Amino acid sequence: MYIKILIIAQVFLGFHVTEQCQVITFRKNPVLVVEVTSSKYQIVTGCISPKRVIYNPTTLKEIKVIAQNLGDLNEGAVENIPEQFQLSFNMNNISTIKSDAFRNLDALETIYMDQNDIRTIETNAFDSLPSLDVINLENNKIELIMQHAFANLPNLTMLSLDDNKLKSFHQDWFHNTPRLQTLFINNNLISAIPKAAFVSFSALQYLSMVGNKIIHVHRDAFMGLDNLLELSLEENRLKEIAVDFTVTPNLRYIHLSNNALNYLPDKMLSALQHSLKGIWIFANPWQCPCLDSFIEWGGNYNIRIMWKCNNTDLSCVIPKHDVDKCIPRSNDEFYEEAMSSFTGDCIKRHKP
Repeated sequence: MYIKILIIAQVFLGFHVTEQCQVITFRKNPVLVVEVTSSKYQIVTGCISPKRVIYNPTTLKEIKVIAQNLGDLNEGAVENIPEQFQLSFNMNNISTIKSDAFRNLDALETIYMDQNDIRTIETNAFDSLPSLDVINLENNKIELIMQHAFANLPNLTMLSLDDNKLKSFHQDWFHNTPRLQTLFINNNLISAIPKAAFVSFSALQYLSMVGNKIIHVHRDAFMGLDNLLELSLEENRLKEIAVDFTVTPNLRYIHLSNNALNYLPDKMLSALQHSLKGIWIFANPWQCPCLDSFIEWGGNYNIRIMWKCNNTDLSCVIPKHDVDKCIPRSNDEFYEEAMSSFTGDCIKRHKP
């Protein structure tokens, strides 16, 4: 009787009931279906699809799976839902997002998959989702993202990979994502930004790589980012940076605080002075003559320089020799006790 009622309800509501998933993802797991005026848990085995989940297509808002032990998210795990909705998977012990895990979801707008222990994202895991705007993969354990994991997402504007275990960033993770505007890769294990690392993302406006282990940024790392407005490289391990910012003519804000910088090249500053509105440089062991020059430079070009921590009066160091010159120097040209005072405990993070 229940099966008969279920089928009648699906036909009455106009659901497409052809299910293609062949590998089971859900095994009697509770799935929360959120509609405009109500929310209800349904027990699902197999895949999330109109054949397995009952909902009103005119009032569907969100489908949630929370605190389940799912293992892998297999092919067709969520499929054949034509209505506009948001998908949330949180705290589900998901190890791998398999290829084509999300299929035939033409109006899906947002995917939240934070706190799932994800380690691997396969090729075409997020593929051919024409309305998808936001993907949140924060607070997982992602180590491997395969080529074209994010493919054919023409309206994707924001991706967060914060708080994972990525050691590098690769453009070939992406294919046909022309509208990506915001990319968060904070608190990973990335050590370098290579040449033309983001050249495929011409629409990118906000790039944040705070709290990694970056020691090197290639001079041409940001080529192709004509629309970049804000760049955050705080809390890394940079001792020097000499980037060509002539390729980012619209850059307004740069965050370089909590690194190990003592000098910035004049050529780099000259490239920034016509577009920049603010630069965050506190909690770096700046040479005192260089810091004086930065502050003067900011005043001359109406650029706000955030250089001082509230919790300390220490803001610069005096070199052993040529104390009045702002020149490139290695760490052994400073007194060790002065350099060690910059512990990076002054945090004033600004978010776009």
